[in-house]
Amino acid sequence: MIGVAVAFTLFHFAARLAGIPPVPGQAGSLLAQPSAAMAMLVTAGAMVVSCLLCKYIVGDLLLGPQMAGETGAAHVVQFEGGLVAALVGAFSLVYRIGPISYALFYAADSRVFVLLAAELMLLFGVVGFCWLGLQWTAPATLAQSHEPLVRKLSATGIHAAVMLACMIFLAQTETVTQTLAAVGISAMLASMAAHVAFPVRSTVWYWAGALLVGLIGYAMAYMNPTGMAIGFPDGPLGALARATPLAYATAGPAGAIFGYWVAASWQHGEAGEKVRG
Repeated sequence: MIGVAVAFTLFHFAARLAGIPPVPGQAGSLLAQPSAAMAMLVTAGAMVVSCLLCKYIVGDLLLGPQMAGETGAAHVVQFEGGLVAALVGAFSLVYRIGPISYALFYAADSRVFVLLAAELMLLFGVVGFCWLGLQWTAPATLAQSHEPLVRKLSATGIHAAVMLACMIFLAQTETVTQTLAAVGISAMLASMAAHVAFPVRSTVWYWAGALLVGLIGYAMAYMNPTGMAIGFPDGPLGALARATPLAYATAGPAGAIFGYWVAASWQHGEAGEKVRG
């Protein structure tokens, strides 16, 4: 909680000092700001700094004990506690940006969804950079992932499919609170389901599913911009386009990583019970 509070405060004051957005709660997009480059740089900088701070405040452990293999060597090592705290703290910026409806109001046509898709990929790139940095600084005993590529891609595909289905039911409005909850809960449930079907040791193959869902949602909205005039994406899979790129890039990875470790801890516990039995 201390780590989340630190990250929340850092994002809040960084955005406030940089004037992102000029009118809090009425932007809907970082790239739609008067200075898109400044908005992305401030967001990326705040994410990196808060991730580093939270690493030392929260530590590596996210959920439960570290998991060990049969030989006693570390089989799976958690190192993402600081990243999850930073992502949750970034909700401060999500609320300052406001719902996606404002980005749609200010846009001239459906090409705004191309802009939103580009923003989504940039933000996930920042999250991926932080994740790689934490992995690089993780204990030397961190087991490398040698699963077949097909299994990894299958885990991503299952995650995206389950998250997409959950988003359709949970993202009923474009309000910030509901879209954050919809993305986070959907990503968590999707990771749990994907881990049961295709367990791999790296969380990146799970939270990448949130990126795919966001891109699918914006692509569908671009092709069928129903409800754009009133700031409410509707039509086929319209629910997927109701969350801002920042909501996808924060609640998505955070929920996916947490769901992964919940499923992994359950699996580890069941394996331990079988060994003791």
